[in-house]
Amino acid sequence: MFRKPYSEIRNPQPVHNSQFTIHNSQFTILFLALFLFALIHLLLPRAETPLRRSGLAGLAETAVFTNNLILRDYQIASRTLAADDALLITATWQAGGEVDRAYRDTVRLIGPDGNLWSEKTAVAPRVFRAAGPTQTWPANQYAESQHLLEPLPGTPPGTYRIELILFDKETLATAPTTDGRLTLDLGTVQVTRPRQAARPTAQYNADFAWGDVRLTGYSLDRAAAAPGDPFLLTLIWQADAAPDANYLARLSLLAADGRAAFQLDLPPVRADFPTGQWQAGDVWRGQHSFRLPVDLASGDYHWQLTLCDDQCRAPIADLGALTITAPDRLFTTPPLDIPLNAQFNTLTTLLGVNFTPGLPVSLTPTLIWRAETETPTSYRVFVHLVDEAGQIVAQSDGEPAGWTRPTTGWLPDEIILDAHTLDLSSVPPGVYQINVGLYDPVGGGRVPLPDGATAVTIPNITIP
Repeated sequence: MFRKPYSEIRNPQPVHNSQFTIHNSQFTILFLALFLFALIHLLLPRAETPLRRSGLAGLAETAVFTNNLILRDYQIASRTLAADDALLITATWQAGGEVDRAYRDTVRLIGPDGNLWSEKTAVAPRVFRAAGPTQTWPANQYAESQHLLEPLPGTPPGTYRIELILFDKETLATAPTTDGRLTLDLGTVQVTRPRQAARPTAQYNADFAWGDVRLTGYSLDRAAAAPGDPFLLTLIWQADAAPDANYLARLSLLAADGRAAFQLDLPPVRADFPTGQWQAGDVWRGQHSFRLPVDLASGDYHWQLTLCDDQCRAPIADLGALTITAPDRLFTTPPLDIPLNAQFNTLTTLLGVNFTPGLPVSLTPTLIWRAETETPTSYRVFVHLVDEAGQIVAQSDGEPAGWTRPTTGWLPDEIILDAHTLDLSSVPPGVYQINVGLYDPVGGGRVPLPDGATAVTIPNITIP
């Protein structure tokens, strides 16, 4: 049974008083009583008592993971958290069977905007001693993990979700639950104003003032991107005095000729915390996540920002450059070895498949997709070689075209050539079939076809 060790109990120093004397026998009795009291408190919590074991065993399963780890219970110290404080979260885990790798759990703070408002991995209290690696946990034994959930400096007040994630310590891959969840929702916490104004750090310092509101820093999550890529812009704001209006921040991406290729009107921090609620001396962080337009052409662009109420005001803040590299796009269907014309929802149509010679070492089907609409979701493609018993004997899973053409960057009517190489080194000769489909890597759900199926089947694949 794994528990954090108790700190040593130090005996108090004796009190000397010339008007108070303890006889030797009384002192001996008092000393023995103190010794027994300390011994009980040191040893009893370590004992494997039936009461403790039955109490833990009685906890319901909060979540069961595919790696045999079971989350039995969790405790959140409070449902209110100052923005410059830390929240203690304790989780009770059980190894329900053999665990073959070292896993770790963490907790995160998710805002109403869906953005992450804490570090990706929470720290443990200094006095906490974690159990050993998960692959050393005996089955049916219990272990605790503790985390201090700390909002990022400048986090605005509001209602946030707490989510728990279990991941492989070596690969950082998230471990799913048996029902397909990658994150566990632990409920909400109310974040209040910090006790002292925050001092967030940013990638770049700035000093642009619009009346009582000042931009003091900003961060860009990338300097180069492809059309349709996600982008995160972080803005650090300061209120020199209490603002008397609710401002919007106008963000523009300018092409080399000066035209606005992309423009957004954003709340400086967040829609649920407008500038009219700020107080003099406040320092706040705004996090803005969006996707770049899928029709951006290759070239060098520039970010600009200004503040607007009934009209946009000077100055115009220069926030740096962005280089866009657009893919070569195809709008003509090539000849097809096997026509399929299978439509996956309203997202895309699998027009057909072509095969590249490589047998018996490998098999490379090239999928020919036609995009039907734009999508904010980066779907993944699976290609499974399946035997007569329905077992997968070779597979390829990933973003289309070797991770170079995510579905977020597809233009309507564009043709995407998506090659997948299947390793046949351990596949015996025989007749197989290929199953092809798309899925959302976040929720795991597959994109359906009109008949409700979630994969297209290509039969009669002969492996010599």
